[in-house]
Amino acid sequence: MREALSQLIENTIVYEYSLPNVEKGIEKVHFSTNDDDCFSATDKESLVSIIYNSILDYSFQEFDLTKESYSLLLTKALQRKFKFNDEATHQAKLSYGFYGEVLLHTLLLKIYGTKCLICRGYFYNPLNNSETTGYDAYHIIENIEEQKIELWFGEVKFYIKPEQAIQKIMTNISKALSDNYLNRNLVAMIDKNDKITNDNSKLKNIIEKLENNPEINIADELNNSNMSLVYPIFIVFDMNNKDYDDCIKNVVSYIKDNYETINTSLSIDYKLFFIFMPIQNVKEVKEEVLKWIEEKKPVLL
Repeated sequence: MREALSQLIENTIVYEYSLPNVEKGIEKVHFSTNDDDCFSATDKESLVSIIYNSILDYSFQEFDLTKESYSLLLTKALQRKFKFNDEATHQAKLSYGFYGEVLLHTLLLKIYGTKCLICRGYFYNPLNNSETTGYDAYHIIENIEEQKIELWFGEVKFYIKPEQAIQKIMTNISKALSDNYLNRNLVAMIDKNDKITNDNSKLKNIIEKLENNPEINIADELNNSNMSLVYPIFIVFDMNNKDYDDCIKNVVSYIKDNYETINTSLSIDYKLFFIFMPIQNVKEVKEEVLKWIEEKKPVLL
């Protein structure tokens, strides 16, 4: 990650607390296996800059960022690496998923210390001009304490109303936490194997096995290699001029009141936790990012 972007994140994204928080009387999400984390942003302009500048890191592996000018690569990213249509209506552009996806990618790298397994942008097909299916992030960590390799395959929603974000998450969660979905995402990496920069031989061996023998049981291979899935669910939502703690408490209560449990069908160990980031005026942030794109603002070096 570029040093200027790294520093900008340090100065902008503030860790507030984890859940459960006894002092504030806020529980964690009842089906989270780990503590949930809560963040805030110091100001709108800096958050806009993080999203805008993270487009490159989301779209290209690090070795690709040295080959051409950043401004040219940004243009290529907008054309080829995620859904973005210059001729779409303003409202359609506001509904695109890249705002949250690039921010999740950046937070995992900078705050959670993951390594990017393969950039999400490599899975986009410009001919389809639609959102890329699959997990919203493909990252990896070697957990020394638990002696496991963790696949951090996450999801993100960047919505005005947190209730709508939760509804979307819950519609998809059983599918996301299934052997079938995990298998399909790993199968999708076969043709992108040369783009995997984190040289974890165990995972690359599994992907190569898949290419030569598509009938192998991926869950068994992952278990034999002592791998687990970590599923961070990142929700950015509008504070709507409410108190920060009340925003967190309300979203946790909404999940508890409306979703008793989750159904999973994973054969490997998994961890699930939420990352909450209430911000002031989601719409304005997205509109400002679009403005920066239209004005072709210089990218941080």
